[in-house]
Amino acid sequence: MMDKPILRKIEHIKEFLELWVKFHQMYKSALNKQSITPEEEDNFLQTKSLIARRYQTLMDELEIKPTMEDRTMDVIGSILSLDSVSNISDMQLKKLENDWHNSFLLLNRFLGKLEADKSEARKTSSLAVLKEKFLNILLVILLFTMIFLIAYIIANFLRIKGILK
Repeated sequence: MMDKPILRKIEHIKEFLELWVKFHQMYKSALNKQSITPEEEDNFLQTKSLIARRYQTLMDELEIKPTMEDRTMDVIGSILSLDSVSNISDMQLKKLENDWHNSFLLLNRFLGKLEADKSEARKTSSLAVLKEKFLNILLVILLFTMIFLIAYIIANFLRIKGILK
């Protein structure tokens, strides 16, 4: 049996990573555009808002305390809108890209740890099943041995009494 909390955490971090990559693609594509449509802007702001809401929930679920290397919320906060992306200086953009990439790596590191935990849980689960099967077989053998021993004792008793030859 698989550990359901681990599977749920893996699913949630994968969903978050999809949003994180989508966010990155959106602001990267805005760098090359002359104008942003209202639909693109609305989609970006909805994605940004969803990331902000899910991020804290994800960190709480993973029981991860904020660290200095985690710049996820800084990336989200530094891009106000797609329209404002064109005003970001090269130095700010480089920092933004670096922070996004570090966050991406950090999230993937968490995912890797969870997948290792899942693999370990699977091994432990398989070992527990084998142990249970072994104990069941041992119990059946013990039961048959006891039945045979009781039958043997009864047969000897009946022979001693002369009832059985």
